[in-house]
Amino acid sequence: MEVQDWARTHDSQDLSTFPDITHLRGTVEILPSRRVELDIKMDLIPPENNVHDYVVLSLNPGYRNLQLWVGGDEVPDPSFEKGILQVPLPASDDNSVEIRVKRMVVPMSALLT
Repeated sequence: MEVQDWARTHDSQDLSTFPDITHLRGTVEILPSRRVELDIKMDLIPPENNVHDYVVLSLNPGYRNLQLWVGGDEVPDPSFEKGILQVPLPASDDNSVEIRVKRMVVPMSALLT
């Protein structure tokens, strides 16, 4: 994917879908020239003016084998295209949502394209 295509995809997103990240924790393992592995949790607050049933996170488009949990429940086949991860919001009165993103494994060379 070209950088311009990645930038256009991100620029086309509705800004009301970008959450506030209030806490980020987990592990990141970087093995140069081989892979990157993530297992992270985030506490998110969706924007008040978000009219969608999801928020988006901007990630590197080269990530593969993505697993997503929202509020402890695994999301089957999460929507992840061109670096945009759609995180479905649970029906809840609680303002904050915990998500987990795991096992993004990528050759390091894919991160540089």
